[in-house]
Amino acid sequence: MSLVDKESLADREEIDAAYLAEVQGELPETWEDVVEIIEDHGKDAEPEHEIMRWAGAFDALSECAICGTKIVQTDSLAEALADHYGLEGDEADKAAQSIESAVLNSGVETGDFHNSSLCCYHGDVMRRDD
Repeated sequence: MSLVDKESLADREEIDAAYLAEVQGELPETWEDVVEIIEDHGKDAEPEHEIMRWAGAFDALSECAICGTKIVQTDSLAEALADHYGLEGDEADKAAQSIESAVLNSGVETGDFHNSSLCCYHGDVMRRDD
């Protein structure tokens, strides 16, 4: 069983690395292009799908503790994207803030402000029950 566990873990790590490489290879040329994709998409575009892919690839997704809805961790995603583009200092801060703002306004589930382990809906329900 130990050998099977080790092989399974190695296979999973290989799959994860391939997925990350695929997603990173499909990212736009610049962080400004990322923001543009999120904010200035056409009527048929679905930036939410791209955001969820990026968040999944950069380990910036969690789940609501009640319903399991996927929650984008905006700060983690923004920092990971700034790192991906090799940004540092003030430029990294500016990029991360712009990306985070765009994601927060995109319509994807970003979780409850008061309780990060809950989606917006369940966070609201919990506050009303208090």
